[in-house]
Amino acid sequence: MRMAKTLLTLLVALSVVVATVLSADQGTRMSDKEVKKLIGTIDKNVEHFTKTMDSLYRKARIRSADGEVDFEDYLKNLKDLAKKMKSRFDLKNPANGGVLA
Repeated sequence: MRMAKTLLTLLVALSVVVATVLSADQGTRMSDKEVKKLIGTIDKNVEHFTKTMDSLYRKARIRSADGEVDFEDYLKNLKDLAKKMKSRFDLKNPANGGVLA
């Protein structure tokens, strides 16, 4: 039950991101404030998702026809990507002016 709730939270967060990206493609532009808020929400949800993951599932390996994924490595990669995204929009980053523009 706990895993299902956590996955549902992540799916909702990802749905918001996808909806935002799709609306951005239609010619509307998010404000800098909205982008920062969205990045903060993503960062917080990724952190919450990875912290609340049951240790039993952390050790899992997901096998498919394409190969195998170590879930603990996947969670680490997810956290790293969220931090990289957040750092690219940081005011202290000299390249952020171009990103925000």
